[in-house]
Amino acid sequence: MSYSNPRLESAEKPQAILKFSGVAIMAASIWITVVGVAALLVLPLIVGAISDYSNFTEGQIGFLASADMAGMGLLSSLSIFWVRKVNWRVASAVGLIILIIGNVLSVGQDNFGTMLMLRFIAGMGGGIALSVGLACQSDCRLADRAFSIFVAMEFFLTSIGFLVLPRLIEQYGLPGITYTLAAMGLSALLVCGFLPSRGLDKSIQAGGENKVPVRGILVLVGCLLFFTSQGGLWAFIERIGVEAGLGTGAVGTVLAITSYAGLVGALGAAFLKNRVGYFFAFLLVGFFELIGMLLLLGDISYISFFFSLILYQSCWALAIPLMMSTVNDMDHSGKLVLLVLAVAKLGYAIGPALLGQLLEGGSFTLGIYASMLLCSLGVIIIAKLVNVPRP
Repeated sequence: MSYSNPRLESAEKPQAILKFSGVAIMAASIWITVVGVAALLVLPLIVGAISDYSNFTEGQIGFLASADMAGMGLLSSLSIFWVRKVNWRVASAVGLIILIIGNVLSVGQDNFGTMLMLRFIAGMGGGIALSVGLACQSDCRLADRAFSIFVAMEFFLTSIGFLVLPRLIEQYGLPGITYTLAAMGLSALLVCGFLPSRGLDKSIQAGGENKVPVRGILVLVGCLLFFTSQGGLWAFIERIGVEAGLGTGAVGTVLAITSYAGLVGALGAAFLKNRVGYFFAFLLVGFFELIGMLLLLGDISYISFFFSLILYQSCWALAIPLMMSTVNDMDHSGKLVLLVLAVAKLGYAIGPALLGQLLEGGSFTLGIYASMLLCSLGVIIIAKLVNVPRP
């Protein structure tokens, strides 16, 4: 059965619809998801703006960067319990309104506690929107295409953001970015009505093994370590470039250009897995990721920063679909795969707070070494687990 009109579905019997079809539903779900995760995409610019236009310490800035991700990660983690029990139009609208309010009220705040609370609230709103959007994408008839477009939109908007937002920040300060995030939230709010009111009932479609494997849970632990490494370094990557003397404009340009490497990495995940298998795919990700981080040590030139970001963003984007595919292959219940992105958000929350404490002395060296260690541990754990034969 096809489905094209989101206002005709049965809220009482969502299982009657096999898959949602229709361009409007897919487009709305993708845009709502992108807006929900937008703060993460431009996190280095948020950190830079707070650093330049406030009196917060590096440690406090690390916690502020983590607050968005913590709120997002919390709601994403709990989404397996609530996302298929609520009205999607109402839930996404509520989440986006919370996101808008959190960003608007962040303007002009000089109290650390208040700012921390507002960034956490904005992150919670983003987490609600992200969860509903991803769930809707997974229920689309062309789910694979929806996920691909979502990833492409992430990297495309990251590129645009790093070209445009630095100029807005220079002219307006922190409001230049928080008002932009609020405006994006408003635009997504306008398309919530295109979503179906309810999702599909996955419980009646599973029909098979419903036991969550221990190996899958352990893989999520490796994912958490990897994403903690990525989130911590990503939050301060703009500061690393600026402190190396490259200039805000030059750093923004590098971040914008190298974001397309992430698009290539995401699209190349399936190809790499099919050619070398999960084990060697993860080892390659870890190897080139470490090379990228090593390029950030010592004297950083424009060229070394550029190639570091190419390796960093491409490996990061490559790892995400590999991890989702790994967990999905291990877990027939379909539960753990929903937690991969939630674990990612939690890692992105822990990372900046952790690295922020290591940067109090003004040097990024210790933080980079910590990121390298976490990345290595995460990749080794996952590679070891995917190399174990099924019992």
